[in-house]
Amino acid sequence: MTGPHPALPLALLLAMGSLVALRGAVAARRAGVPVLTFGDGDDAHDFLGRVFRGISVLLIAVFGLRIVWPEFDRTMGAIPWLATPAIGWTGLALIALGGAIVGSAQWQMGRSWRCLL
Repeated sequence: MTGPHPALPLALLLAMGSLVALRGAVAARRAGVPVLTFGDGDDAHDFLGRVFRGISVLLIAVFGLRIVWPEFDRTMGAIPWLATPAIGWTGLALIALGGAIVGSAQWQMGRSWRCLL
């Protein structure tokens, strides 16, 4: 068994991110105000927004590097027991499961908070 192609995690994350952004655009149009915003203030919400953006950029960069530079994992010091096909497929399944949970949560929130279904 071989592990997932390096492009699969990036494609999955970009697809889910696009769906969330599209959902946010629809909600913003209905509400007449931006719904996917994080400020630059010093409160917890804005701090978590900055952390979220940083982690998102880091994940996209790492997944992108894995596509264009196949030796990336080995160069960065891959952990042998984590660099197995089973762990790779499990990670991909967890990304998909997380996306499904986020989608389900947005659907269930309906018109409350910022989703405005």
